[in-house]
Amino acid sequence: PHPAGCPCCFPPDDMFEVACASIVALEVPGVASEAQAQLFVRSCQQSSGTTLTLSKKKRRLVESKLWGKAPPEHAAAHVDAMQECVWRAFARVLEAPPQVTATGSGCGCAGDGEEEDPMRVRPRLPCHQHHHHIHHHHT
Repeated sequence: PHPAGCPCCFPPDDMFEVACASIVALEVPGVASEAQAQLFVRSCQQSSGTTLTLSKKKRRLVESKLWGKAPPEHAAAHVDAMQECVWRAFARVLEAPPQVTATGSGCGCAGDGEEEDPMRVRPRLPCHQHHHHIHHHHT
């Protein structure tokens, strides 16, 4: 079986439902209902329609809506996991321009990943080398 939110199994207009279903499937404490999952997905959409990423402010708002004054342990990790469900479900929209998704031929994840990766790694390397040198000289 394909993972939840797999683009080849769902037409694009099911993305909202897919996102909600995969959030409910996480079994996050206090987020058991479809309604709560929908609230989360809508918050992502309102926070940023293009990246579906919660802002810090929106994140706090969602946490208090879902859990009130007593968020569960690891609330931040739960929010991250739910956020990822949303990204996965909407991957086709997030990664490719709308006219490409209509054809449904490939979602372009592989291509995107390759371009992003060097960007992520490059800034990190010089820092690491730097820190190591500094530590070695001191000890």
